[in-house]
Amino acid sequence: HRRVPVWGKENYVVIANHLSYCDSFFMAVAIPLKKKFMIGEIFTKIPVFGWLSLLSGHVPVDKNNRALC
Repeated sequence: HRRVPVWGKENYVVIANHLSYCDSFFMAVAIPLKKKFMIGEIFTKIPVFGWLSLLSGHVPVDKNNRALC
């Protein structure tokens, strides 16, 4: 298990329906909230991108781990 620290009085979970490739972009730009994203763990292995996303506080998720379902 991974604990994710949460600050503030109000917390939200916003889920993209992924009907298009633009969903993630619009969620990042259009929603005026401080946010962190869940990303596939495989993306953390990409040079520079993975390092920056972990430093930004995004949460890696192993999509192949059935124990989390």
